[in-house]
Amino acid sequence: MFRKIVRIVTAISVALGMFMATSPALAHSEGDGNEVKGIIAAVDATASTVTITPQGGGMDVVLTVDAITLIKRNDKPATLADLQMGDKVEAKYNAVTLVASKIEAELDLSELEGVISALDSTAGTVTVTRQDSTTVTVTVNPTTLIKRNKKAATLADLQLGDKVEVKYNAMTLIASKIEAKLNLSELKGIITALDSAAGTVTVTRQDNTTVTVTVDASTLIKRNKKAATLADLQLGDKVEVKYNAVTLLASKIEAKLNLSELKGIITALDSAASTVTVTRKDGTTVTVTVDVNTLIKRNGKLATFADLQLGDKVEAKYNAVTLVASKIEAKLNLSELKGVISALDSAASIVTVTRKDGTTVTVTVDASALIKRNGKPATLADLQLGDKAEVKYNAVTLVASKIEAKH
Repeated sequence: MFRKIVRIVTAISVALGMFMATSPALAHSEGDGNEVKGIIAAVDATASTVTITPQGGGMDVVLTVDAITLIKRNDKPATLADLQMGDKVEAKYNAVTLVASKIEAELDLSELEGVISALDSTAGTVTVTRQDSTTVTVTVNPTTLIKRNKKAATLADLQLGDKVEVKYNAMTLIASKIEAKLNLSELKGIITALDSAAGTVTVTRQDNTTVTVTVDASTLIKRNKKAATLADLQLGDKVEVKYNAVTLLASKIEAKLNLSELKGIITALDSAASTVTVTRKDGTTVTVTVDVNTLIKRNGKLATFADLQLGDKVEAKYNAVTLVASKIEAKLNLSELKGVISALDSAASIVTVTRKDGTTVTVTVDASALIKRNGKPATLADLQLGDKAEVKYNAVTLVASKIEAKH
């Protein structure tokens, strides 16, 4: 009976040993309690290994994959070949043999937003500059989904300056999805430089900073609400520009004539240079140029540069950059003087009048001056010291236009 029991136990032991030898799944389960979570740093198909960088830090874990390792990727059955660098992974393995019993991986994409600052069609790369000025260069491959302005696109369709959102593998830097759209900056200011040869327009903003944009055949240009070309734009024009901040290529320019206004007194006239200097109330001066397009009026009538006079009261509209006047309206501007004639010089044709406050003004009398004394027409010679006088005169030239004196 004892021998029979021994034979039965032996038979069971042998059978169990054979089962253990032929059932690797059961053998695999012994000691497979270790877990690691992290990112796949490498996949070696030849060595059948997966290198995992633990999410909490520490040394990489290199696990071996065998025929019975259960592998899933994105919740679907997979093989070692399906695993990718950068995948987020959870693995169970034998701490002694480092053979993985289970690997669950999923695509782990990083997100990137910014502006395209470089494109390399040869290398198939796109460089994106974030808002903090840091850059990331991603690679585009045949599986990368690209859209631009919500339409299917290719790498060739992307443009420098495009605003972009990218999903990519942080380990391989391969982009899985790129969504780009035209990204235009806006610029407002005054045109302060034009270069037709270079095809450039320089705009000065209100804060005095400047931006020089390039104009090409695709640039839409309007001036005073009409279709225009670069040649139609003028220095001093008020302008609004939409442009690519990376390439500085203008997509749209809307300009309009921009005239400054000037009020004051004509204090200088230069017929050779065709310039008029106007002194404002605050004492500051502006010298404007008169050309064939300048509309000039004096005392409400059409006039020429030669008709303008020193001392005229004037209103001018002019280009603040070129200082060319588009319109000048002038009128005779006479000052009034009341007092007593305190000096007469017939040789020099001058009359000095002393006001009540003791101040004096000496005016010049020429052939055009209207003179009366005691209500009758008179000449400079008829005037006498001590006469009470009212004088109208040009405050700049000090030439009297009218003198009324009485004894």
